[in-house]
Amino acid sequence: MSKEPDEPGGWRYALLTADAAPRCGARRKTDGEACRAPAMPNGRCHKHGGTATGPRTAEGRERCLAAPWKHGARAR
Repeated sequence: MSKEPDEPGGWRYALLTADAAPRCGARRKTDGEACRAPAMPNGRCHKHGGTATGPRTAEGRERCLAAPWKHGARAR
């Protein structure tokens, strides 16, 4: 049948494993408390700088510079 909750693979075991994950800890603007979202390997969650690292290549930097470019008469 199904696995017992406390056995590896059971729902309670998975919940305890998820709760043991390191947390972000960045301060929230609204109340100053620490963010409790699961952290990525760099120590922050996806909302506080865990994913984006910016452009790494010259081509990527060029794309970032060209992104806000407007077309038309004022582009010159």
